[in-house]
This record gives sequence, structure tokens and C-alpha cells, in this order.
Amino acid sequence: MMVDLSKKIFIFNGYTFKNFRSLSVGAPEDQYKSSDKSIYGERRILYSPDPNLEITITVASGTEDEKILLDASENRITGSGYFKDSSISKYSRGVTIKEIGVNKSELANDGESLKKIEDKNISNITFKADGLGVLEFNLMMTGKDFKTIERPFRIERVSTDTFFKLSSEKDELAIGKKLLNTFIAQPAEARDIEFFNMDQEALETITVIITEFQQTPFLFIKNFGENKED
Repeated sequence: MMVDLSKKIFIFNGYTFKNFRSLSVGAPEDQYKSSDKSIYGERRILYSPDPNLEITITVASGTEDEKILLDASENRITGSGYFKDSSISKYSRGVTIKEIGVNKSELANDGESLKKIEDKNISNITFKADGLGVLEFNLMMTGKDFKTIERPFRIERVSTDTFFKLSSEKDELAIGKKLLNTFIAQPAEARDIEFFNMDQEALETITVIITEFQQTPFLFIKNFGENKED
């Protein structure tokens, strides 16, 4: 099931991250106690909280989110920020962070998103700069006519807000139906999940492409844009 990322907000130097894949905050060290004597000879407890908070955010290659983080990491830019996670009571009201430093980690293969696409039975992938981005491709699949042939598809990206609302659904089947109906422009009949009755693998492929394209558009622009260099 998709994680409801709409419950999470992270802002760094005024930039709100839009297409992160995961976002978590490690709890600071527990406050430690030490005893000391007061001037009256009584013992007292001192609390010394650890001010360090580790935020881990995973973003896809080629996105604006990645550019912001890479720039901050490579140029040692620090800044202020804000974190909120309404699914965790501790952070439900949000936390303002006065100073943030960025360290880059290689958490995943940069080509992971592309590999998910290239391993599928699709061809003639082309990105077009229409609206928020359009992806056209051919998918080898078996249809209701029992013929296994390449069928042309066109999917169109939507706003981040719309995608968050879709991903907040708790039922996986409901999410799948809404993904098809929202993203598929052509063929129109493919907006109905019944279109994939004869080929469940094709249904899985379409949902993967939709999710990856929505979250990593810059990766598709770079590799499948109409004007990309060979």
C-alpha cells in the first residue's frame, strides 16, 4: 500500500519538497540526567537535551528536489527549515528547525526508476512537454480480443495535490482504478480496469509507469524527450 506522503511536509530554505519517496525524522537522543549540588547543599537534576535531529529524505534522480539537495550538499549550504508529520503525534504540529546541514548519501541506484521501465514490454517511449508532461509509448499486451500486440498509450501527469489525494486512499484496488482513470489519456477504454482482464502483468506495468513518471518527470525528460541527443 502507498504511504500517505500528504501527511508529511519538509521545507528547506523556503523550498517545499514535492516528490520525495520517503521522509522520516530520527528522534533526538533522550535527555540525559546528571545530579549536582545546589548552593544550599541539596541535590538537583539537570536536563541536557541533545539538539541534533536527523532527517532522512529520499528523492528520485533528475528531480528539482534532488537539485536542491545536491546544491546544498556540494556547496555546504546550511539553512533553516520546517518538518511536519501529522501521522506522528510528536510532529503533528510541526517542528521549526533553525539550522540544517545536508549530507548526500547513495541510498539507491540512480538508474532504479529507468530499470523498472526498461524491464517491461514497452517500446517507442517519448516524453512531450504538454501540460505537466506527457508520456507516449507502446505496450505489448493481451487484450479482450485475445491478441497479443503492441498497443499505443498516452499518459498525462497531474498536479502534486491531485496525486497526494490519490495516494491517500487506503484500498489498493481503489488506488489502481483512480490511477487509470486519472492518468490515461489514450486509449480511453484503458481507463477501465476491465481493459486489463486478460493481462494482469500489463496492468502492473501501467501502474509502475504512471507512478514513476509522476514522481520523476525530469528523468523521462532527460532520457525520452523529443529533442534528446542520441
